[in-house]
Amino acid sequence: MSETIDLLSQLVAIDSVNPDLVPGAAGEGKLARFVAGWLEEAGLDVTLQEVAPGRPNVVGIVRGTGGGRSLMLNAHMDVVSTAGMAGGWGPRVEGNRLFGRGAFDMKGSLAARHGRRR
Repeated sequence: MSETIDLLSQLVAIDSVNPDLVPGAAGEGKLARFVAGWLEEAGLDVTLQEVAPGRPNVVGIVRGTGGGRSLMLNAHMDVVSTAGMAGGWGPRVEGNRLFGRGAFDMKGSLAARHGRRR
């Protein structure tokens, strides 16, 4: 579990505010490169699709061996502004919960999927 918490802390620390919501915001570029890196380390075939400047999609594929149905997991990487939020990019753990911008929506899901993969 600590590996997943460490990963989530790293994801939360990366600014990925949606520039359509906050003009001039960072977008998902830095986070997408980070996600692509850990997917590659896990052995997935990874593609970055630049759909808008600074706003790429990350596609990671694990090829099955059984010829059965495919499964797709999907998550978004953008977040809303941290305006009015104390320490938005500084992940903090209180008890068994991690707080920071995107920890619940949706960076937590990205980290949980990684933890289940191993």
